[in-house]
Amino acid sequence: MAIRFKSMIALLALALAMGCVSSVPLPSGAPSPTRPPVPPSTEPKAPSEQSALAKNLLTHPEPENPGMRPSTPTPLPTLRPSMASHANHHNRGMYYFRRNMYQQAIDEFTMSIRLDSRFPDNFKVRGLAYAELGQYQRAIKDYDKAIQLDPNSSYSYSRGLAYAELGQYERAVQDYDKFIQIQKPTYGSPYSNRGAAYAELGQYERAVQDYDKVIQIKPNYARAYNNGGAAYSGLGQYQRAIQEYDKAIQLYPEYADAYNNRGAAYRKLGQDTKADADEAKACSYELWLVLVDSKYC
Repeated sequence: MAIRFKSMIALLALALAMGCVSSVPLPSGAPSPTRPPVPPSTEPKAPSEQSALAKNLLTHPEPENPGMRPSTPTPLPTLRPSMASHANHHNRGMYYFRRNMYQQAIDEFTMSIRLDSRFPDNFKVRGLAYAELGQYQRAIKDYDKAIQLDPNSSYSYSRGLAYAELGQYERAVQDYDKFIQIQKPTYGSPYSNRGAAYAELGQYERAVQDYDKVIQIKPNYARAYNNGGAAYSGLGQYQRAIQEYDKAIQLYPEYADAYNNRGAAYRKLGQDTKADADEAKACSYELWLVLVDSKYC
């Protein structure tokens, strides 16, 4: 029976390797592999979402499913005489950008802009590349130009993220407001980022409103409850904050940040025993998840 079981495992592994099946359940009795879940990140400051935003703004992003990728690497676009020179450099810039080769992408977009500066996409994606390199002032200048060329575009969101990274939260809020007014997004990240900026400005009631909007859009998003709890703590409403942390932990039982934040709220209420227990859990879960020295220990 053991030999037959090993043979089955070998056949399944072979099928997966050949691409015959996308996923295969383990046979009855086989030990299931254990892998610690990836913890959701918190937003003590307005977080950078440039990488995710960059993917969303690309006109033709590559498929994210590795099984859908072509068997051979996509070649660098050649400079074709039949195509306008600025378009050639734009295509090469996109090639480099999609492969996280940001400086090469910047060089190509710069060449395209020198040849023809009327196209906002060149400024937009070059701005994203600058932001990925941490050059936020240069990114903002490119977003300014892109918005000038296309005032009703979504580029204000990218600029808001750059302002937040520079600690200029009031200007970030202005850009988030503009983006939300024009685009009316049905996803949560613009509201979440604006909420984080409001929290940095000490405007906790507005932050709570934005996190409530995120929860309305995505009810099972643990991070929104955790951030909402932090905003309630900023208002001195520690019992309400604990309720938000409870929901975050219910959705994600290994959420170290939520345990730590709830522990801080308990301590503000003088409930030191509960605070100590939560801080211990934050330490243990942080160590287990990332396998490095914990910020909570």
